[in-house]
Amino acid sequence: MGKGTCEEYLGKTFNQFVLHGNIRDKVMLGGVRNPTFISLKSFLSDELFASRDIIMFYDRSPGVQFNDKNGMADFKRAVTGDVISSKQSVDLPRDPQRIFPLLEQYFLLRRSQNKSIACIIDFAETIVPADFIPPSYPDEMELQILAAVIECTSYSLLPAKYKKMDRDQIASRFEELKILG
Repeated sequence: MGKGTCEEYLGKTFNQFVLHGNIRDKVMLGGVRNPTFISLKSFLSDELFASRDIIMFYDRSPGVQFNDKNGMADFKRAVTGDVISSKQSVDLPRDPQRIFPLLEQYFLLRRSQNKSIACIIDFAETIVPADFIPPSYPDEMELQILAAVIECTSYSLLPAKYKKMDRDQIASRFEELKILG
């Protein structure tokens, strides 16, 4: 991750990253005279996102994990409504279709309490549909944005531009762009 990207993040310009390539490489800390090498995952959780109130990880295999021992109990309590100790066993789904709605519920709850959250998704390529092709033209990008707006289940997550638009207007523009594509 370049210095410019870190500055953009710290300046609150970015709020979402997709890292790809050699993500299992090590990150050098401490400068060239006294270097320490840590994993990118450790760099993200322990350095870049260290000031976040909640740091969590998602991977299809182990499911949701937290960087501290209280995180999982808090998550389970938030999504089930029960008081659960970290030692109690509550099976959480691991597959994206079932866990992502719970993650969204958790994010919304904790954001309403002004908590800052970092969610690091490992092997993100395994949760993106195989036929997904990133948009490359303005119409394609607008079509994908409108598709996301139509599918969005939480009005509060919509950008202001789309909150003001009538649902019929959004659907009409979506159909118009589908025909063009």
